[in-house]
Amino acid sequence: MNGPHDLGGKHGLGPINPETEEPVFHHPWEGRMYGLVVAAMTGGVLIVDEQRHAVERMPYSEYYGSSYYERWLFALEKLFDEKGIIPREELERKVAEQKSTKCEAHYPAPANPSALATKVMRVLREGASNSLETGQAPEFQPGDKVITKNLHPKTHLRLPSYAKSKVGAVERQYGAFGHPGARAHGRGNEPAHLYSVRFEAGELWGPDAEDPRDFVYLDLFESYLKPAEEKGARKRHGCPPRA
Repeated sequence: MNGPHDLGGKHGLGPINPETEEPVFHHPWEGRMYGLVVAAMTGGVLIVDEQRHAVERMPYSEYYGSSYYERWLFALEKLFDEKGIIPREELERKVAEQKSTKCEAHYPAPANPSALATKVMRVLREGASNSLETGQAPEFQPGDKVITKNLHPKTHLRLPSYAKSKVGAVERQYGAFGHPGARAHGRGNEPAHLYSVRFEAGELWGPDAEDPRDFVYLDLFESYLKPAEEKGARKRHGCPPRA
C-alpha cells in the first residue's frame, strides 16, 4: 500500500538525530501501549501484519503528527473497532468517563498473573517466530541476481517504494514465513520464502546516492522478486526495442 508510512529515501523529513542514552520508553503510557499490543497478539486477537496495515491506513496529516506509539494506539483502536471487540462508540464513552475522573498514574502487576500474562512475559523475554514449512523449493539461491517487481497494491506490502524495479543480489535465504499480504487480510499464513537481498546505493538512487558503493540490505518475499535476466534481456540478445 502506498501510504504515509513509506518514507524511505524521501527528502524534506529532517535529519535523523539518535538520542544519547535513549530510554526504552519516553513516557509510562508507551510501555502500557506496548504491553497491550503484545497481549492482543499473544492472545490471538490480532497479528502484527494487521497492526502494520492499520498504521498504513492512517490519514497522512495524522500520521506525520503522531509519535511512534500514538500510531500503535490508532492501530489498536481501529482493529478493535473493526473486529467488534471494542466499538468506537464504546471507546469514546469510556474515554469521556476517564477524563471526568482522576486516573491512577501507576498500575501494579497482579499478584497472581493469568495464563495469558505468563505467556506474554515469555514472548517478551524470548520472542516468537513466524517460521513455517512449505512444500515448495525456493526459487532463488544466494548469489542470484533478482529484480524487484513494480507493485502498487492497495493491500499490505513489505516492499518499499525506493526499491521497486531495482536489481539486487540474493544474500541469504531465510526459509519460509507467513506472507504478510495474506496475514494482514485474513487469508491465513500462505507460507512464502523470504530472502535478504543486497542493493547497491547507486542502483537505488543513481548518481545522487551519498556513496554509490554503499549497500542496502532488504528482507523481501519471493512474490516481490523475479529473475534479473528479465530486465535488459531484449538488449543482450540483440532484439529491437518495442515500438
